[in-house]
Amino acid sequence: MSGTRAPAGAAHYRLGRLEFAVEGQDTILPHVAKELAPLRRAEAGGPSLRFRFGRLDPVRGGVEARPLRVGAEGYEAQLAPIGLAYAWRPDRQLGRADVQVHSLGLPTTWRGRLAPTALRRARHWNYLAPDEDVAKNFMYGVFDHLTQVAGLARGQSYIHASSFERGGEGVALFARGGVGKTTALLKLVLEDGWHFLSDDLGLLDRKGTLWRTPKRLQVYAYNTAGQPGMRRALLGRRSWLDRASFAWMERRRGPQGVRRRVSAESLFGAERVASQARLRHALFLERADVDRFRWQALPVEALAERAASILLHELQPVVDLAAALGSAGVVHLLPRPEELHRRSAAVLREGLRATAPLLLRIPRRAGPDALADTLREHLAG
Repeated sequence: MSGTRAPAGAAHYRLGRLEFAVEGQDTILPHVAKELAPLRRAEAGGPSLRFRFGRLDPVRGGVEARPLRVGAEGYEAQLAPIGLAYAWRPDRQLGRADVQVHSLGLPTTWRGRLAPTALRRARHWNYLAPDEDVAKNFMYGVFDHLTQVAGLARGQSYIHASSFERGGEGVALFARGGVGKTTALLKLVLEDGWHFLSDDLGLLDRKGTLWRTPKRLQVYAYNTAGQPGMRRALLGRRSWLDRASFAWMERRRGPQGVRRRVSAESLFGAERVASQARLRHALFLERADVDRFRWQALPVEALAERAASILLHELQPVVDLAAALGSAGVVHLLPRPEELHRRSAAVLREGLRATAPLLLRIPRRAGPDALADTLREHLAG
C-alpha cells in the first residue's frame, strides 16, 4: 500500500440535509475524499456527523460481541476481511455522532507486495489498487449505513434507485439489483440529455426532493453489451493496460465478472450532473413472466414499503451489527432492522406523497434498448 496520507484538517460536506465532516490521516483518505468531492462545501454550522481517520480510541468497559467490542457509549468493529476498523459513538442528546476509522490494509502474498501498482490494478476486477479497494469498502461497509442512520433524523432516506433529472423534474427508477435500472440510466443520460443524480443508492427527503449522492457508478461489462457508445464512454479514455485488463477479465470471468467504478463527472461530463430535483416520476421496475411491458398504478404506501425492504438488503451491515449489539444487550446504538425499516418507510411515504407511483413489469427477456424506449415513451407523455 502506498504511504500517501491526506492532510489532517477537516473537510466539510453536505449530503442532502445532512452535514458531515472528514478529518485525520490515513492511506485511504485521499481516495475517500476524491469520491466525496461532489459534496464538498465551505464550512458552515457544526456537522452532525464527523468521520475521524487515524488511531482508534478504545471503547471503555467493552464486551465482546464479534465482530464488535461494545460499550455503553459506542462500539468498535474490526472488519479484517475488508481491511477496516472503525468505532461508532452516537450522542442522541446532541443529535451528533463521531466515527473513527482506521485502515488495516489488505493481506497479500510477498509476490503481491513486490508487484508494481499497475500490475495489481490489472489483476483486480475493478482495476483498483489496494488502498482504493479499502476506500471502496469504507463507502459500502461503513459510510452507507451510518449516513442512513444519521440522515433519518434529518428527514431523508436512501433509496435503491437510479435517479436523474431534466428541467428540475426528477425521475427515480426503484428496483432490486439486476433488473436493468443502471443500463437504462446510462442510456437516458448519455443519449437523451438527462442529468445524473444517483445510481445504486439515491436520496429522497420528506419534502420530495431527490439529492445527488457521491458514490461512483459500478458499470459491469454486461451493462455495455450491444451498447458501443456506452462502452466508449466507459473505456475510451482509459489506459491500454486498463482496457486490456477489462477485455481479459470479460473473457475469463464473463460479463458479470468485471466492472469499473467511475465518477458521474468523468463518465457523463460535469454538465450532465445535477445536485437536486423535485421528484416527479416514481417508477418501480420488476422482471416478470409477462409477454409485453405493462404499467400499473402502485400506491405510495406500497412503494414505500417495497423500497424500505430493498434498502435493508442493500444496507446489510447494519442488520448484522444490530444483531451483534442485541446479543450484547445494547440496543440504543443503532436502530434494529424493524425500526430502520419503519423509519425509512415513513420518510419515503412523505417524500412520495406528491407523486403517482407506477409499477413497470418487464418481460424477462426484454433487452436494455426495449426498456429504455419504454421509459422514453412514458417520460415524454
